[in-house]
Amino acid sequence: MKCERVFSGDKALVRRMVRHRRKMSDPAELEMNCEAIKARHGGDPEQDDQMITKITELERQMPMAFARVIYTDYLFLEAELLVNYAPNNWYCYVLDSKSSTVFQLRMRQLASCFDNVIVVDQMFDIERLGANMNKAVMECVRTLSDERKHWKYLVTLQNHDVQAKTNAEMAQIFTWLGGANDVEVELQLPLTKRRLEHYRKKFNWTFDELMLFKDEAMNHRTDKEGKPLALALSKGYMAVSLSRQFVDFVVNKLNVTPLLEQLNKGLFGVDEHFWQSLSSSESLDAPGGFPHECFVKGIDEKDTSFRKYKYITRFALWADPSSKCRSGNWRHGVCVFGLEDLMGPDNEIRRLPHLFVNKLMQEFDFDAILCWHQWMRERLRSGRMELGRDFYKEWPQTRYQMERSRLGKEAGEQKTAVDCESGIIQMKMKREKGEIRGKRKKEEREEKSEERKRKQKGWEGGKRRKKQKQTMS
Repeated sequence: MKCERVFSGDKALVRRMVRHRRKMSDPAELEMNCEAIKARHGGDPEQDDQMITKITELERQMPMAFARVIYTDYLFLEAELLVNYAPNNWYCYVLDSKSSTVFQLRMRQLASCFDNVIVVDQMFDIERLGANMNKAVMECVRTLSDERKHWKYLVTLQNHDVQAKTNAEMAQIFTWLGGANDVEVELQLPLTKRRLEHYRKKFNWTFDELMLFKDEAMNHRTDKEGKPLALALSKGYMAVSLSRQFVDFVVNKLNVTPLLEQLNKGLFGVDEHFWQSLSSSESLDAPGGFPHECFVKGIDEKDTSFRKYKYITRFALWADPSSKCRSGNWRHGVCVFGLEDLMGPDNEIRRLPHLFVNKLMQEFDFDAILCWHQWMRERLRSGRMELGRDFYKEWPQTRYQMERSRLGKEAGEQKTAVDCESGIIQMKMKREKGEIRGKRKKEEREEKSEERKRKQKGWEGGKRRKKQKQTMS
């Protein structure tokens, strides 16, 4: 492979290569013992001294988990795991029941070679329109939520998502997010509005109807107008990044089975509502979430970078007149990237702020996958991180999470309000903070006054006792 020439922008070379693209199917015969698996990618990553030394203290402090729903292309998945493998992460896979027996056996054998790789026992019939997708993901989520499995962020993925940030870069990004979830919520498109309106009319989304909380009393609550609390139904991409606190809340506090069953009755994109609705419903008071009202209004409309990248977990290039899919290959309306999409030193795909990219496929352009993985290995070895700190730190979700964490203890159970129209997310709690500070100062003054009284009382008592002793003597 001549990946360096591809990355440098050698158009003549790329034209020759894409004229005869190398397409790859999983071979019928493939050596599957652990030594052979690891040897295909340069050796055992757990015993690779060079790799271990590249794991930074930041990575050790930010272990991650990945839940991926899969059905095909074992070679790609094997390479994707071993190229990006980190021993302190957790990798969980759930199989589509329609996948081949050979594929299933290979994935289970791959998992047996690593202590931190899991293929869950249960399989699911994943439908193209999204049915059972979130059920499958939840199987991994429940497995990973075991308190003995240490991680701080969970990323949900699909078969052909390819990692675009090194483990160290993701650890840094999640550290900057500070517990904020990254969940895309899109509410503005006409098709989205029609779909959500249809679902609101067809189904009941109240906590009570869904039996959402395990604590039954929590389901009977009402808002200030006396209406039953309900989910703020939302839509977005299936791939999300969730804080451990949020995942623990969902697993330990909620009973999501009725919600998943209800979502499964939808007609299209039924995997696009689950995490979005849970993360943006303020009445849930879930850790790491972001208010639904801000997505309704359209947050940071003056910030062009935010408008361009609504979320960062996964980038996909959808078909529209402005899309530049140089490979010209579309699958279900999404560009399948080829070598020509990776060409050039200032290539946009390789400079995205996203953690993953969708999609690269071995059956279309295996060389594109090989070059992508070579690029990831080089960045891993160099240890160099090229991240825009302010992009992540000044993100509305991050700012909100930081403000929420800072005010949480002071604000108590009061509902957090957000000004979403200023272009910068601000808390409508200045008056409340002033009241809290004023109350605290008043309490401090009262405590000091009481302390002075106690001291005065003690001093006077001591004086009386001294006088009594003198009288008695």
